Amino acid sequence: MGRSMDSRQSVLTTPNFNILAEDQIEQIYFAALDVVENTGARFLHQEARDLFGGSDALVTRDNVVRVPAYLVEKALRNHPCKITFKGWNKKKWVNLEKDEVAFGADVGPVLASDVSEDEDACFPLEKALQTAKLVDALPNFDFLVSTTRVDSRVPGHISDQKRFLTLLQGCSKPLLFSDFGRHTLKDLWRMGVRIRGKEKEFRLHPFFAVYMESCASLYFDWAFAEKLLFCTEKGIPFVYHPVLKAGVNAPMSLAGMLVQALAQTMLVSVLSYLKKPGSPLIMGGELTVSCREKTVPSLGAPEHVLAASAKADLAKWVGLPMLNTGGCTDSKMLDGQAAVEMCTSLFYQFLAGTNLIQGLGRRSSRPNLPLESITMCDEIIGMIMKLGGGISTRDEYMALEIIDAVGPGGEFLTQDHTLEHWRDWFRPRFIDRLPYGTWEKRGKISMHDKLKHETRLIIEQHTPDPLDDSLLSDLEALITQSENG
Repeated sequence: MGRSMDSRQSVLTTPNFNILAEDQIEQIYFAALDVVENTGARFLHQEARDLFGGSDALVTRDNVVRVPAYLVEKALRNHPCKITFKGWNKKKWVNLEKDEVAFGADVGPVLASDVSEDEDACFPLEKALQTAKLVDALPNFDFLVSTTRVDSRVPGHISDQKRFLTLLQGCSKPLLFSDFGRHTLKDLWRMGVRIRGKEKEFRLHPFFAVYMESCASLYFDWAFAEKLLFCTEKGIPFVYHPVLKAGVNAPMSLAGMLVQALAQTMLVSVLSYLKKPGSPLIMGGELTVSCREKTVPSLGAPEHVLAASAKADLAKWVGLPMLNTGGCTDSKMLDGQAAVEMCTSLFYQFLAGTNLIQGLGRRSSRPNLPLESITMCDEIIGMIMKLGGGISTRDEYMALEIIDAVGPGGEFLTQDHTLEHWRDWFRPRFIDRLPYGTWEKRGKISMHDKLKHETRLIIEQHTPDPLDDSLLSDLEALITQSENG
């Protein structure tokens, strides 16, 4: 799975998009080192402070940690530059390496009206299953994301475990999971080891990664560090995703936000290195501006796309895989604004070589857009892949022999070359290219109507790969054991 940008090796084949020149990257990198050495960050977790204190880092009385530059660079060199996620059945996978791109949609609260006519027909956990089945079926999606609890009727970590198992039953693609505590994380790791059979096998072929946000400036609370240290100990891939809003918890300038995000990533890198070298760290971050009325971050702002592409430049320079949020919108419905904002962010982040683009179909505030927005994103990804493929100038595609054989005034319709290559062209499923009169005679069916119909059809008819009965029983038993204390 995933989309390779290998065609960039051919001159002028694939478009490329870089925000930062190398000297700008170096400026941001050295500025981030200044922040780490001189300003530092506050850590509330005792073990984290002890790990820093046992190194050449300085820990002050008010729990602020400052780290020398050499230790940062040593830590960054110890993370793998390639991570491979394989789905629980190993049939679908994502390679996180330079210029490999993969797309993932988020399981979260959705607008209920467009897929289910009866708003009470589906409980939240069942809606999560609907989204999982949709992502499993759509060909251009590579992984599934779950960053929000979906069933508030079940308290605590048991809800997270049931959500996890539900998503595995609905989708066999790799999973990015978050919004839980250390106790739940330990249970999910046990479930992962049970699925893989051995702990070392899970380390070699993880099928889920942990997504961890931090929303305060140069500040890491106890819960964040606790999950980070557990992931490092067990070799669970994790995304560090600082959420920075210009002028709120970060500088008002994009360059300043990039410096702060990189500095915080450096500190996370050092902590994981001190715990256990070689942890699979994925660099994330959401850098944008808030809307005027509230502190809700804007996911459709052009600056969000600009910052995300710049972060991809930085991640490749320091040798870390990268995750960004894309395919999102500030619109409250699936309309022209949503299409413009989702398409823009997806296209430019693909060209920037972002490894994991997550959150497709998300709104900047809950609930998410209707599920058909995910189906629309699948069409957008198909177009982007065609644009990203560029134009091959190999002899077969230059077609000199067939041009000569057809000759002046000839036709190409009956030629073998046409039969061999007609599938090379992008063939939309929902975008309409019919003449106006034909479209009118066929009922004036809108793109939204097509998306709604296809989404409903997938949810009703798609059958995901089933978990083995004995495996499913074991996973349910683990949840029951945890529930009983």
